Amino acid sequence: MTTGHGDVTTVEAASRAWFDDFAVCVRNRDLTSGRRLFDPACVSFGTRAEHLGDLDDLMARQWHPTWTTTRGFAAIPGTLMVQIATDASVVVLTARWTSEGVNPDGSTFDRRGRCTIVLRENDGSPHGLVAVHTHFSLSPETDSPAGA
Repeated sequence: MTTGHGDVTTVEAASRAWFDDFAVCVRNRDLTSGRRLFDPACVSFGTRAEHLGDLDDLMARQWHPTWTTTRGFAAIPGTLMVQIATDASVVVLTARWTSEGVNPDGSTFDRRGRCTIVLRENDGSPHGLVAVHTHFSLSPETDSPAGA
């Protein structure tokens, strides 16, 4: 194994910690701290934007409008799955998530979705991993306002 993390168990723990840290950033609407978990050249897809070409684009067109109108983001218990490359250099996380969307009048609605996150090794990052790709989308069965 050619990772600074050690064994697969350690990589899995670091990956889960990465997701937990990301969820805290979303809940706290802390875009600055969220930024440190991502590669600047990440490419993403989201509910609000079909294609996001880098971290600045992701933050402006997906995170800012979503995080500022969301409360309580978390993985649905038991749904966070971690797949690790043989050499532990790449990790794929998948999860279903839940949150509350906040309407302009302050009322809320159930907001559920799913995500795929691709992480790669990065010794300078908080968990030794950074996201190089994310795909967040609402669940097909979610009945929420358009563009939420």
